[in-house]
Amino acid sequence: MSSRNIPESIFNFVYNEALDDAVRRTRAAGIKNSIINSTGIKKAIKKYADQIIAYSGGKVGIEERDEKFITCIKEIMEALPNETKEIFTFGNAVKLITMTMKYLYIRYCGTSIETNFDRCYAPMDSLMIETVFRDCNGDVDFSPKCTWSLMTTDKNETDEKRVADNFWNYQKAIDKLVDNEAKYRNRLDYEYKRYNEIKNPNN
Repeated sequence: MSSRNIPESIFNFVYNEALDDAVRRTRAAGIKNSIINSTGIKKAIKKYADQIIAYSGGKVGIEERDEKFITCIKEIMEALPNETKEIFTFGNAVKLITMTMKYLYIRYCGTSIETNFDRCYAPMDSLMIETVFRDCNGDVDFSPKCTWSLMTTDKNETDEKRVADNFWNYQKAIDKLVDNEAKYRNRLDYEYKRYNEIKNPNN
């Protein structure tokens, strides 16, 4: 099998693990089974993953707002079962995509397609929000107190900490760290390595 095809067994495992991460300790935890049973959501993630595996164009700048990523989010939100539409947020969708790609990056790291993941975005959670803020010495444009699972694209949201701009600015901050540290290949590589350093300080 070509290295540019994701084996179904690997994708299914990665997707299920990523979904666990995307809903854990959020309101969406209670609707996990409904999400699992939505073939449209899984199909959207698989399409995006296939596009990354086939890609060879380098990192996409944050200002460009990668259309493939945006399309994947829209397809996920459109595929949500009706009973979940008010619960599964933009933040949950983003976490599902980024965790899927993180696990696939770990799988393909060191292979000929490792650089394809340079265009991917890093997962966002409270630990990494704090870590990126600290690594940047506070010189960031996102709120260190933003709640990733409540992020929305609604600019009329009364709580500014919930607006999705926090996600994009978080990625820009990671880009600066990656550019300044040769040991990090890309956003996913930074997140993966720093997360492990914090969780396993004695390794």
